[in-house]
Amino acid sequence: MASHGSFCKNLVDYFRQAALVLSALAIPRFWFPVIKAIICKEFKTGSRLIITIDRTQWKDKNVFMVAVIWKKLALPIYWTLLGKRGASRLSEQQALIQPVLCLLKNYELVILGDREFHSVKLAYWLKQKSKKQKLFFAFRQKQGRSYALTN
Repeated sequence: MASHGSFCKNLVDYFRQAALVLSALAIPRFWFPVIKAIICKEFKTGSRLIITIDRTQWKDKNVFMVAVIWKKLALPIYWTLLGKRGASRLSEQQALIQPVLCLLKNYELVILGDREFHSVKLAYWLKQKSKKQKLFFAFRQKQGRSYALTN
């Protein structure tokens, strides 16, 4: 019978190997080529794509997703499961949006989001990104909230 220490070591080795297999199926490696092929077939390079970002609690999962609007459907591009309940943070939003910006760098993007994405910091980050890529965005604001431009 194996000792407790060797059992734990074997278990750790098993999960490391499983993680390597799963990383090969990671969204950017597996799904991005599929999405890129669909987008290249359906949209001319340089054309405008409407991108949506949304987060939803689905059963016990907190799903954060980016999708492209295509033929009146939202085609998922990239998603992640947040390891917590509730709204996403700026760093999580940036981590989800950045790979999509890279994937769709040859297109003009319009990013739409609901009131969860009302952050001035997210808007500023996207504005900085728009200097390198044609990028526009519109986020729904919470009722009673307003912003003013300052010089």
